[in-house]
Amino acid sequence: MRYQIFTIFLVITITATNAILAAPRPKPGGLSGFTSGSLGKIDPKAAALEVQILKAINQARQKAQQQNLSLDEQLRQFIRNEAEIAATDGVDINAAIVRFKLKGLATDYYRLQYGFGTKASLIVEQLLAQAQSKEILLGDFTRVGIGAFWVPIDKPTFQVALIFVLDPDPHDGQPGLSPSQTDPIVAQAQETIRSCYDAALEDMPDLKGDLLLQIVIGPQGTVINSKMLKSLGNRGFDACALAVVNRLKFPVPYKNKSVTLNQPMHFTPSVGYEKVGKLTNSQINGSFAIANNDFRACYDRRLKEKPDLAGFIIVKLNIEADGSVAKANVEEDTLADAEFTACLLKRIETLHFPRPEFKAGLEISYRLDFRP
Repeated sequence: MRYQIFTIFLVITITATNAILAAPRPKPGGLSGFTSGSLGKIDPKAAALEVQILKAINQARQKAQQQNLSLDEQLRQFIRNEAEIAATDGVDINAAIVRFKLKGLATDYYRLQYGFGTKASLIVEQLLAQAQSKEILLGDFTRVGIGAFWVPIDKPTFQVALIFVLDPDPHDGQPGLSPSQTDPIVAQAQETIRSCYDAALEDMPDLKGDLLLQIVIGPQGTVINSKMLKSLGNRGFDACALAVVNRLKFPVPYKNKSVTLNQPMHFTPSVGYEKVGKLTNSQINGSFAIANNDFRACYDRRLKEKPDLAGFIIVKLNIEADGSVAKANVEEDTLADAEFTACLLKRIETLHFPRPEFKAGLEISYRLDFRP
């Protein structure tokens, strides 16, 4: 049996060109134990060294702000055998790739690395000193296998082999947040935005339709930007809705990648909602002003019998969609003169207002003051 120690700082991918840098071949000697192979034994010292190498690699990865790796047992068993083959029969890269593919241990991207030594920290230090090896040890991988094989030559050492695997990202091509994470939050926000809508209906009873909000969720789950891609056409409502959205807090996106949501919402008045017309103050005052002389005539007639008659009356009017008065009632009357009040209401019921906006009726209260 032949024994060789290979110091190989080697990158292997499915399509890469392989370059082998081999150290001088050591002299053969007797075996003290196997990590794996035909005898099926595991050297405890080799297993311990594998764990120590992983620890040293993870310390380096932490400094590089890369996530720690753990030993994959299937990869570990495979690479232990490769470490033995490298020490006893030499490195055959093509054969190693074939064996790896036949095992079906990785489907996408992987790299092999070889080294030797007796102390984990020094082995890792030597690997990090080489640019290609450093790129592998600190790369964006998801699994690792480490194998060590004891070689009892004149200067005994461990032949070490490592394999790093990058599995396909299950979220590749998908947003950093799933609908199950965002939908409940958006649904709750829509309920709050509904209060913005109900408030806007007081000024715009015809307000309804589809709203399209764009929400940009930052790396920490907070909303970093929002805007209206489609609006209902009411500035007050838009501002209120965006204020609600900007306060939302979502889960942290996958890999802290920002997420953009284009969220549609639909708003219509609630069941039983009654549309209310609208008249301006100048329209209301103008209609009452036309009847001022008639109101004063009612008052003057009563002054002849009650010279001290004075005060105010607040009347409530139900105005129809065509501007006519459907009903007039007294809400408050400080004059307390039934004959005057009857005369006043009779004239108010004949008032005619401009057609209210939104083609709907409305209810108003109006105060009239009377002094001698």
